[in-house]
Amino acid sequence: GLEDAPLRLFLLYPEEWLAGTALAQDTAGFYFADNYATLADSPLLLGNLTQAAKKIRGTDVYVYSYSFTGRVHAGQMLGSVEKVLKSADPFLNGLPAPEYTFLFVFEERAAGALEHLGSSVYVTLDAPYQDVAQRMEDVIAHEYFHVVIPLTVRSELTADFDFLHPRPTAHLWFYEGVTEWASDMMLLRGGAKKLEDFLRLSVRRKLIYETLKDPGVSLEQISLNSYRQPDHYSSVYTKGALTATLLDIRLLELSGGQRGLREVISDLRREYDRRRPFREDELFGRIVDLTHPDIAGFIDHYIRGNTPLPLKAYFEKVGIEYYPEIPSSDGSGEGGVVLAASDSAISVMWLDPEVASMGLQKGDVITALNGDSLHFANYDRFYEETSEMAPGTAYRLTVRRSGEAQELTCRTIPRKIRHGFRVMDSPSPAQKKLRNAWLRNL
Repeated sequence: GLEDAPLRLFLLYPEEWLAGTALAQDTAGFYFADNYATLADSPLLLGNLTQAAKKIRGTDVYVYSYSFTGRVHAGQMLGSVEKVLKSADPFLNGLPAPEYTFLFVFEERAAGALEHLGSSVYVTLDAPYQDVAQRMEDVIAHEYFHVVIPLTVRSELTADFDFLHPRPTAHLWFYEGVTEWASDMMLLRGGAKKLEDFLRLSVRRKLIYETLKDPGVSLEQISLNSYRQPDHYSSVYTKGALTATLLDIRLLELSGGQRGLREVISDLRREYDRRRPFREDELFGRIVDLTHPDIAGFIDHYIRGNTPLPLKAYFEKVGIEYYPEIPSSDGSGEGGVVLAASDSAISVMWLDPEVASMGLQKGDVITALNGDSLHFANYDRFYEETSEMAPGTAYRLTVRRSGEAQELTCRTIPRKIRHGFRVMDSPSPAQKKLRNAWLRNL
C-alpha cells in the first residue's frame, strides 16, 4: 500500500565521489521521488566519475561517466550524445524530455544498456574513446528512442506491469524492433550515418545474425514466448528492425512518399501516452486504420506469420540492389563456418551447404584444427588460418559428435560476400522519388 507514497533518499559516500542520477535533489541534499515507481525508474551511479552538461535543442543534458582506466571521460561522451540528439530532434519533431541524464560505465566487461524515462545507463568495455564512439552512438540512439516506445506508447500489459506475475506482450517487435529501426534512421536522416554504412553495418549485420536463428518462428511468437524461449529473444532487435525497415518502405510506397513509419509513430504518440496505453489486441488494427488496408497483409505475413522477408523486392523500390550471396572478386578462400565459443566448447553454429557436404555438421564441437588444440582463447585461429588458404585447400578438424571424437578433412571454399548491397547509380524516376522520401524526415 506504500507504492504511491513519496520517497526521500539521502546518500552517504566519499567526498571525492560524484553521484549521477535523474532524481531531483532538494536544498538539504535529499533526493526525492513521487513514488516507488519513479525511484525504481531512476538509476544512480556513484564513484570517481567525470561529469559534463549542456543544453541541447532545448533539453538540459547531464552526462556522468566512470572509466576503469580513465580513458573515457564525460566530455567526450557528451560529444557523442549531442551528435545523437541533434539527429533525434527533427526525427521526433522535438526532443521529448526537458531533462535527460546519461550514465556511462566503462569497465572490464560489457553488460548492455537500459532505458528509463529520464535517464539511461550503459555498461560496456573500457577502451579508447575513438574505439567505442560509433558503437556507443548507435546504442545511445536506441536507448533514447525508448522514451517514445515503450515508455510512452505502450500496451496495457506494459503500463501496469506485474513483476510477480508477468504476462508477455505480443509487441516486443514494436518495443525493440521498431526502436532499433528508429535509432538507425534518425542517425541516417540526420547525417550522422552514411547510407553505405547503414546498409553494410546496420542492415547486413542483422541479416547475418538472423542466418543463425530459426526462420520458422514469427515475431509475434518470439514476443509471446520471450519468458519461455529466451534463445529467440534477440531476434526482436534484428528481425524486428529488418521488418520495420521494410514496413517503412511499404508505407511510403502506398502513400506516394507522403507517410512512412515515422509518421505513423507520431500519430500513435498523439493517441496514446503513459496514462493512455493501447489495448494489447488493438495495435495492429490501429496501424492499419492509420495507414492502408494492404498493411494488414504485411502484418499477417511478416509479423504474425513467418513468411521470409522480401528483401530484394523492397530494397529495389528505393533503388538499392540486394544480393543474398555473391562470390568475392579477390579469389580468396574461407572456412564457410560460423563458430559459437564458450569456456567449455567451440561448436559449429552455422555452415555453408558446400562445407556440410564434406561431413561437418551443425552442433559439432571442434577440438582441434590441423592437430592443434582449439579453445575459447584461440578459436579465432580457425578464421585467420582458413582465410589465408586458397580455395580448395584441405585442412583437418578434430570434432566431438554425440560424445565421440572424429577426424574430418574439409576444404576451404571460395570466399563469398553474404547479404551485400549496392546503391543504384541510375535509379528509375519512381525509385529515386521513393528513395528521397525514405532518406528524409517528411
